[in-house]
Parts: sequence; C-alpha cells; structure tokens
Amino acid sequence: ARELLPKERVSTCLRCRVTKEKPVSVKYNKSRKKAHYDNVQRCGWVWGCPVCASKITEKRKVEVKKAMDSHQLNGGGCYMLTLTIPHYMGDNLKLLLSGLSVAMKHFFNGTRKSKAIWADMGKIGHIRALEVTYGSNGWHPHFHVMIFTKEPLKSGYNLTPLIELWQNACRLAKLPI
Repeated sequence: ARELLPKERVSTCLRCRVTKEKPVSVKYNKSRKKAHYDNVQRCGWVWGCPVCASKITEKRKVEVKKAMDSHQLNGGGCYMLTLTIPHYMGDNLKLLLSGLSVAMKHFFNGTRKSKAIWADMGKIGHIRALEVTYGSNGWHPHFHVMIFTKEPLKSGYNLTPLIELWQNACRLAKLPI
C-alpha cells in the first residue's frame, strides 16, 4: 500500500514518530497481555491500510456483537442481510459504488412501499458495512446489513417483499438487477 499510494497517509503508517523528542519504544500491556510500539504514527485508514484496517474492523465487530446481544436480551430481533448486484470484469468501481449508494437510500426510505415493509417487520434500526472484493468477475461491491426489529419475526415470515424492494431500488438507481 505504501508503494502504490506514496502521497496518502498510509505511506507513513508505523514509519514515523509521533514526536521527534521521544524514541520509538516497545510497551507491554499486562491486562491485555500484548506488546505494542509506542510513539509511532498510525494512519487509521480503514480502506487502505492492512494494519489499521484489521484493528478498526475488529473493534467494530465487537461493538456490533455487543449491540446485537443487548438488543436480543431485551426481546428484539436481529437479522443479517447481504445486498449485491451483478458485476462484470471491466465495470467501473466508482460508478458501481455511486449507484449502490443511491439504491441503499431507496431501499431503506425512498418510497411509501419501503416504509410500509419496514414498519410491517418492526424495523427500528440497522447497521451497514460496505465490502468490496475483486475476483474473476472484476469488482464486487456489496453491503452487509444487520437489521434490528422490535421483536423476533414470526416463523415463516415472508421475506419476498425485501427481494422486490432491493430489485426496485437497483432499478431506480439504474443498476443491473
């Protein structure tokens, strides 16, 4: 990442001191039983730094798990949803991300129908995470969404309206369905 992006903040991550007056040292945290470098800059770039990204995403994972456990303990429901679109080699990632952003707005609060579907489910909130991978079909951007409902959905709850809602959101965003 440092070589590919020499002008980005990732290029100095763990390479420069925070203050020039202090040397770089190794500190040991007894309660966590882990050592770490002290007085080194970190970029904190979740999208481009493999070191910072792993630390940030791990912390976020713990926060989401805590929210889910608490919500379920209080009688609520939690449901994982993955939203994606067809993608092909040569697709422009910037255009795909822009379209997905528009589609997400339509999906969650763009139409009377979407609001009615969410109200019927008892949705009270959601947490979303964008993930972008690259493979034989090119860029594959997709969202992982944790849906929080007032109470668990009844067994056999019909989820077909969510599929139709996502398809319509993609159509409105001029994305492939």
